[in-house]
Amino acid sequence: MSGATLLVRYDPVDQEVGIAEHNRENLRRQALREQQRAAYRVSHPDARRITLSKEQKAQSDWSADRHAVPPTHGVCRASIAAWMRRSPSRRWM
Repeated sequence: MSGATLLVRYDPVDQEVGIAEHNRENLRRQALREQQRAAYRVSHPDARRITLSKEQKAQSDWSADRHAVPPTHGVCRASIAAWMRRSPSRRWM
């Protein structure tokens, strides 16, 4: 097997403006989602699946793509599908 290895060093100066802040926000939202899921498990120990409210989902939705999570408040599925067709590189995680 042959291949090449590229050694790199992380330098925050090389990031686009806003990327580090976006990543911090994603980490915050991901931690919040885990807290919400844990609280649901405690309050519904016999539930087969975890069901979060729309408000909880809106508070904790996140994406690695800076603009991939469209606002869902008052948006129907057809609008979201149309948004995804216009933005083929942006997919739900």
